[in-house]
Parts: sequence; structure tokens; C-alpha cells
Amino acid sequence: MNSHAVMDQALERHRHGDLAGAEQLYRQVLRLAPSDHDALHMLAVALAQQGRRDEARGIFEQVISASPRDALALTNYANVLRELGRHYAALEMLDRALALDPRDPERWSSRGVALQSLTRFDEALQSVERALALRPGHPGAMRSRADLLQSLGHYREALAAYDRLLEFAPGDAGLWNNRGMSLRNLGKLETSSQSFERAAALDPQMKGAKFHIGLNHLLAGDLAQGLPLYELRKEMPLPVEARIYRQPLWTGKEDLKGKHLFAYIEQGLGDTIQFCRFIRPVRERGATVTLSVYGPMMRLLKGADLGCALIGWGEVPGEFDYHIPLMSLPLALDTTLDTIPATLRYLAAEPERVAHWARRIGPEGFRIGVAWRGNQSVFGAEGKEFPLAALNPLSHVPGVRLFSLQKDPGPVPDGLALEQFDDLDRGGDAFIDSAAIIESLDLVISADSAPAHLAGALGAAVWVALKHVPDWRWHLGRDDSPWYPSMRLFRQKEPGDWGSVFREMQDALAARMRQPTA
Repeated sequence: MNSHAVMDQALERHRHGDLAGAEQLYRQVLRLAPSDHDALHMLAVALAQQGRRDEARGIFEQVISASPRDALALTNYANVLRELGRHYAALEMLDRALALDPRDPERWSSRGVALQSLTRFDEALQSVERALALRPGHPGAMRSRADLLQSLGHYREALAAYDRLLEFAPGDAGLWNNRGMSLRNLGKLETSSQSFERAAALDPQMKGAKFHIGLNHLLAGDLAQGLPLYELRKEMPLPVEARIYRQPLWTGKEDLKGKHLFAYIEQGLGDTIQFCRFIRPVRERGATVTLSVYGPMMRLLKGADLGCALIGWGEVPGEFDYHIPLMSLPLALDTTLDTIPATLRYLAAEPERVAHWARRIGPEGFRIGVAWRGNQSVFGAEGKEFPLAALNPLSHVPGVRLFSLQKDPGPVPDGLALEQFDDLDRGGDAFIDSAAIIESLDLVISADSAPAHLAGALGAAVWVALKHVPDWRWHLGRDDSPWYPSMRLFRQKEPGDWGSVFREMQDALAARMRQPTA
């Protein structure tokens, strides 16, 4: 049998889903005709479709090397690279393919997906809209567009896009789930939860839908219903923390008197600061506690006088009776908004560092520390920063001095008077200098970020600028925080509206500066 006949058989098997059979026949073609470009290309495709992406990548490299102007091969190679997490390389291949043929909507749609993976949302939206201009109603591009509108904070447009998609695919659990997130971001918690419930009914294995219902309860301040569902974070596709030990998980029902509890952090630095307060109530139940934390946090937490042993991240005590993630402690302790252990101050800066920074800052003026950007790599990071230029009116209030609390501040807008410290927290320990600086200031203004938690835990006056619907821990509809008595919350009136936040802050600052000093 000649190579052409074998190739025809291979393609037929491929069309009918017999990928292994097609692979064997493609390899037979290549034994008969080693330079057959189509057979090599389709072998790579068959390998990729079987999940053997590393093998496929190697063969695609041969294909592209031999035929660098094959737009289809470049596109298929890009899809493999994207599935391998090599998004920059995928984007390069797609750009090469589009330079050869810019009329293919599939390539523009795939380019949008690659850019979305790189969090270049504006560019991604342009790409998927180009795909839709070429093929109106392209399902992949329509879905990408809805997701991108969501990521860009255009929640009303995203909601309309999901509703349109659901007209054609009412049984798609993922669409109902994403629709629920749009509704939550618009502050419509009841209808948001209904959408999540629909997603969960369509796909009982979708843990995320129930998890998001829990977040809605937590946002509303209903910890009793929200905290049990928050435990589903450990079962998400990318679990936050799902440790397993031979010792049982402490649920709050087991007597801890005389027992050794091993607790461990699981999320960000701000979460550690916020939730370490629950170590004390556990100790009051008679437990000995060991807490595992990121190494750079140890020095700061030693100043909290938690009364527990601190060990590094990844370390495990030799013997213990129970274990628990730090952010599961509120559930185990049956915490409500009224029973949060919200003492005015439970962290302290090192006195010698406070003295050092107080000398550097000086006593002049009304001194405000500012932190405008939180960790952008975490879930729900959208809106955890505000534009630095929004602080400009505050910087020109007579007597006000602004100090950066950002470790890597980046460029400062023209006209903004912002004092910076090149050596801020440059050692191996987290927040040691930040804590001392905060102790030397009159006020902290922060985005939803670790410095906000640090200032609150230090009992410092802190104003937090929040997006319209923030992370659950800030709840809804209140300007104070049940977690930090010294904190005041300033919320967007509408999604994306930072102007109203800082106008309100400007008025509050003027009123604050009119108050007589002690």
C-alpha cells in the first residue's frame, strides 16, 4: 500500500475519533515517506488530542521548522503551547499565523484566549471582537468576550453577554456560574446565589458554585451559613490548602484541653495577619498550639504575643493531636460578626525600629502612609488597587505629607507629592519597617491589601478604599469593620468609580484635620 492510501485511512480514523489508530497510520506514512509534511502535522495533532502535549510540541517544532509559513500548523502549535501554559510562545505563533492570514476568526479568538491568560484583558477583548466581526455569533469568541468584560469590571455588559449565551445554551453550568459572579459584582446577592444554585443543580460536581454561594453569605455578614461553604475552597480545582495528616482535622467539637493543635497558614500575608487573632481563643480552650507560617512573617508575629510556637512554612511538629488551616478557625470557633475577637491592637512594632523611623519621618505635618496596590496574583484581585493619581488632591491639602508603603512603588504621576523609602522592608523579614512606619504616622490610606490588615492589627487609624463589591471580609453596606475597630471603609458608589471614594476621603480628611489635637 502506498503512502497516499495509508494517509487516507489515517485521516478517516482520525475523523471517527480513533486517535491511537490514526497515530499508528501516520507513523506508517512517515516510514514510507519521511518528508510527508501533512502526516507529520497530523501526527502532532493526534498526540495533542490524546493529551500527550510534550510529544506533540517536539513534532510541531519539526513541522514549523520545515514549513514556517504554514498558518494552520502555527495555529495548532499555539493551542498546544497554550495548554502547556506557555502563553507568550502561543501568542507568538498566533501572531505569525495571523500575519499570514488575518481573516481567520478562530485564530483571533485563540489569540484573545492567550492574551487573557497573560491578563492583558484590553488587548484580548480587541482580539475576540475582531473574531466576532469576522464571524458574528462565534461561540468561543462570544464566551471569551463575556469573561473579558467580567475581568475588566464591565459587569453589566458581562451579565448581558452571559444572558445572551444562555439563550442558546441554557444547560451550561459554567455560564450560570459566571453569570452569578457578574450579579455579585453588581451587588445583587440574592439573584447571584440563585444563578450559582442553578449551576450547582446542572453540575453537582461543580464545587465552585456552592463555594460562591458561601462567599455571598459571608459578604452579607452571615458567617453561620457562609463559613461552612467556605471550606469548599479546599476542593476547588486549585485548592488553597488541603493538607492530610494521620491526625484528624479539628472541627471545634473535640475537647482541646491538654491537646496539641497544629495550625498552618494557607493564603496571603494579609490573611495571616487577619486570622492569627484566632490562636488566642484556641489556647483559652486549653490547647498547646504550633503555627506554621511563611519564614518572613515570623519576626512580625513574634510581636503579637500569640502564646504559640512558630515554625516555618512546610515544617510540621513532631507530635500533635489535631490540625487545622488558619482560616478554618472561625468556623471551628462558631464565630459570628458579634464574636470576632476584635481587640483594638494585637500586633506591635519593634520599639527600636519605631524610634528609627520616627526620626527619619519627623513630626512635621499630618503624616499619611499610602498603599495603593495589593497582590494581583490572588483570586479576586480585580479592584484591589486604585490609581495612584487619585491621591493627588489629598497630597495638596495644606499640611498633608504622603509616604509610600509600597515596597516596589513604580512610577509616580507628575504633580503627586509622595515621599518614598528605598530601603523599606528590604531585609528578609516582612513588614518590620512598615509596622514601625505606621506607628510613626497619623493615618494610613490603603487599598484592600496586606498593609490595611497590618495597620488594623496595630490599632492605627486606617482608611480602606474598596471596590463596589469587595472581598467578603469587608462585607457590604457599612463604613466600619467588625475585624478592626480603628478602621474606616470607603466604598465605590458604582463599579469602577474611584472618584467618589476619594472625594469622600478628601472631605473626611478636611474634617479630621479641623479636629483639635490632644
